[in-house]
Amino acid sequence: MSEVFETLLLDTTKRLEKIGLYTEAAGVGGTPLNEDVIDQIESGQISERDAIRSGVAEFSLYISCRIGDVAWSDRVLNPEDHKIKQDFEKLTINTEVEMTKDEISRTLEDWDE
Repeated sequence: MSEVFETLLLDTTKRLEKIGLYTEAAGVGGTPLNEDVIDQIESGQISERDAIRSGVAEFSLYISCRIGDVAWSDRVLNPEDHKIKQDFEKLTINTEVEMTKDEISRTLEDWDE
């Protein structure tokens, strides 16, 4: 495989994994723009690569993925709600830490008296 394809596949695979799609197989090819191009490729008059280079076929990246649990999570299905929930949890945690810190400070002051 070419270095360009390897880079494209690696980047795409990483992005897909973030949404719970895990690459099982991948390949590249050309999608001919009309029947004449298909006939030329099948007869060997032109290679798929040359068809892509000349613009009579479009470059295609084919990826087969396994769907994981992450794909069904709120982070993927409802990203806005997930962000709000995360922000709220951060606020709650900070408040709890501050309350615990204040309690400890009061307890230490009581000991000093």
